[in-house]
Amino acid sequence: MTKFRVASKLPKDYEPLDDNVYMSPAMLLYFKKKLKMVIRDQIIIEGLRGYQVEDYFIHQEIQECLISIEKGSYGYCKKTLQPIGIKNLIINPLIKCCVVDDP
Repeated sequence: MTKFRVASKLPKDYEPLDDNVYMSPAMLLYFKKKLKMVIRDQIIIEGLRGYQVEDYFIHQEIQECLISIEKGSYGYCKKTLQPIGIKNLIINPLIKCCVVDDP
């Protein structure tokens, strides 16, 4: 399995929308950090209200996204293999498919 290069450090002013290369090493690191923040937030929520069944699925989704970053498939639609889009991923870093119009 090929491991894709993820940047080791992100510039403080990094903005993925300004990056000209889709899923560049810096962009992958940005989303990896964003996903880890989702994990942290989820743990805080679980602590406040208690663990619920849907929490397991969210954790699983996050882990799948982190693995897809390492594989190099993060940011691409599972159905069409087309880029999902930076704006969509910023809004929802767990998104795995893009919207496709059915004929």
